[in-house]
Amino acid sequence: MTIRQHYVPQVYLESWCNEKKQLDVHDKIAGKSLNPSPLNVLNERYYYEEPQSSPTNELERQFGAYEGAFGATLKFLNFVIDGAIQNGQPIAATLENMLENLPRHAVALKEFAGVAYFRTPGALRAMREQLAADGAPLAAKALDALNSPYALGKDAFESTLLERFRELSMIIGYTGGERLYTGDWPCYPLAGGEHHANFGYDIGNHVAAFAGMAVTPRLYILFLPNLQKRAPFVLGRMMPTDLVRQTNEMVSEVAMRWVVR
Repeated sequence: MTIRQHYVPQVYLESWCNEKKQLDVHDKIAGKSLNPSPLNVLNERYYYEEPQSSPTNELERQFGAYEGAFGATLKFLNFVIDGAIQNGQPIAATLENMLENLPRHAVALKEFAGVAYFRTPGALRAMREQLAADGAPLAAKALDALNSPYALGKDAFESTLLERFRELSMIIGYTGGERLYTGDWPCYPLAGGEHHANFGYDIGNHVAAFAGMAVTPRLYILFLPNLQKRAPFVLGRMMPTDLVRQTNEMVSEVAMRWVVR
């Protein structure tokens, strides 16, 4: 039985560890930095358990499958990057070719990102705020039902969210300079439009709905809409320093409390 339940998985956080297996974490509320291990941060006791019921680890088991696939893909990505560096190959183009020719790895990244999109306290707060602002009777009913991380997790897994993430196209960016940040909402919504529902419904359904996620301190993925349901594409690009800094500012702004640097 998992008691300390991570809303940002350890397998993901480990990429930001230093040689001592510690993270550089900034607490936005307290205004100070900490150096915990991935085990000891971004978790809560029984976070995903159904309120008023005995713990079952139901959602924890579902998350585990996506985390395992992501971990295997992450190892392969690092292997490909190391090989490209050793052989003098262009890293971004090499990653693009790999993900285009081995789509199971692209799917593993998309599914992990899709789960990270909804499983955090920031996602729950944002969803509730959007429903509260809607004002419609159906939105009020949905807000009443969306009363816990468990409720959001169940709704998300029963929805088409992960199916829509699998259909998204990707731009994967590599930075050889400054590090990318992540935080307590690793995969977060970008842009959006008017006269539509919320970030959970928008992704994969709205032309202006994008999502972004730092995969490692060197890799960032921008998820693009694919409304015509064509074969999703992958583009590899190098990230200039200014773009890395702008991305880190966005990550810091999106985070509720914790920024991992």
